[in-house]
This record gives sequence, C-alpha cells and structure tokens, in this order.
Amino acid sequence: VNLLMRFYEVSGGRITLDGVDIAKMSRDELRAGIGMVLQDTWLFGGTIAENIAYGASRDVTRGEIEEAARAAHADRFVRTLPDGYDTVIDDEGTGVSA
Repeated sequence: VNLLMRFYEVSGGRITLDGVDIAKMSRDELRAGIGMVLQDTWLFGGTIAENIAYGASRDVTRGEIEEAARAAHADRFVRTLPDGYDTVIDDEGTGVSA
C-alpha cells in the first residue's frame, strides 16, 4: 500500500494502474482515485464533527459532515452518543467505543 500510494518510490520494477506507470502520475492525481482505511486511529482532540471535517479543502457544512458519516456507516453510532457530533474526544479516541 505504501508503494501504491507513493509514500515510497519503487526501487525496482514498476506499478501500473490501467496500464499507466504510477511514477508518471502526480501524487494528488493518484491519491484522488484511491481510498484506504488504516488500522491505526488518526484522531485529534476536538469534536467528532471536527475530526470528520479534518482535511477538507474548504469549509464544510454540518449536513456534509453528517453525510460523510452516513457514507462511512458511522452516523447511527455517533447519534447514540449524548452529545452526538459535538462529543469531544482526545487524540486516542478515549471515551468513544462501539
């Protein structure tokens, strides 16, 4: 995965997607077409809504945050929390578990 996402460059051979060498693609172009879910928790201290919105290229609405949570099948769980999307978590996700 690290090679496919070009976190590291290939030192021998090549990786192609649809016949195109990924080394000839910009990292942005390559990563825009690939999604990955890491096993490690990557959260920061703040609300669940802020964590979901993190990294957006523009300000996002609460509706867009909730839509993203629905797409990730997290909305139902988040809504069970006393403060829902306004639940404050730390960078380890302490206090929030399914």
